[in-house]
Amino acid sequence: MSFYSTKHGFVCDSVLDFEVVLASGEVVHANAQENADLFVSLKGGLNNFGVVTSFSLKTIPSLEIWGGVAYYMPDTFGQLIEATVDFVNNETDEDTHIMSSAGYGFGQDVCTCCMYHLKGDKEASALQRFRSLPGFIEGYSTLRTGDHMNFCDELSKFTQDGIR
Repeated sequence: MSFYSTKHGFVCDSVLDFEVVLASGEVVHANAQENADLFVSLKGGLNNFGVVTSFSLKTIPSLEIWGGVAYYMPDTFGQLIEATVDFVNNETDEDTHIMSSAGYGFGQDVCTCCMYHLKGDKEASALQRFRSLPGFIEGYSTLRTGDHMNFCDELSKFTQDGIR
């Protein structure tokens, strides 16, 4: 998954070609035209069909993104889930991405919504349902304009070794 999944699919969908060493030692390419069954099997499957030695991906442009992590008081969780369900069922803006969760932070239970607009629109109507929730803790939220790597670095800090 990525911030771009809504618009471009899963990351494995962007693979154009795998170079694979099979158990026999033979080096083959797997793509839509050559070894197509292996190509499909390698895309996103937890498998052991060979050793992938290289792969080619199609790329997409990455502009400035608006987003970050919004924190909410724990009693907002029900409303956050309702907003998330509404987003999933009704939103058509493919330039938006969200991840809602509940957890523990700042010494207390807390709800979060990681939200992003890929065209950098901080006023995107698709995200207003999350920005207007009561219990929003503005002082801890990290909503801002940045680049893709900046937001990836932020999210990676949530899963550092020894933290979870």
